[in-house]
Amino acid sequence: YEEIGTLVMAIAEEFRGQAEQNGFDYTIENEKDLPELRVDADALRQVLLNLLSNAVKYSDATRSIAVRVFSTPSEVGIEVRDRGIGIAAKEQQRVFEDFYRVDTSVTASRSGLGLGLTLVRGLVQAHGGRVSLESELHKGACFTVWLPRDGDVKSAGRSTSERLAAEA
Repeated sequence: YEEIGTLVMAIAEEFRGQAEQNGFDYTIENEKDLPELRVDADALRQVLLNLLSNAVKYSDATRSIAVRVFSTPSEVGIEVRDRGIGIAAKEQQRVFEDFYRVDTSVTASRSGLGLGLTLVRGLVQAHGGRVSLESELHKGACFTVWLPRDGDVKSAGRSTSERLAAEA
């Protein structure tokens, strides 16, 4: 079991240097008294670093990233918000598909296979959670990872990556 706020703060702090080196305002907000959740720390690290890397990759002049951890009665939310290029409404569900990349001049100039958000979704779902997206074109994106407060990942005893490999 991990105190989720402490874990997310450590991962987010690990990324701070890269964000600031690229000229980003970078903030981390951690709600007090977050629950302990049973999570695969390495998988959660992959999820957050992917979302943070995308925030850097798909930002233009306004360079701002905010990470926030908070809870509701049934879930813990981990939010990564940027003020980058945003994602058009018609593209928002497709960004989680294998090999899908939004077709814009900005994305064409950035490397990627279109698998990062598919991986994010798979790892979060392996924890019994979900990922939501709010975005407006040219105003940024907010990805929120929602993990159940009961925090019990499926197939206890195996890591999330082992479970995903077994399911593939």
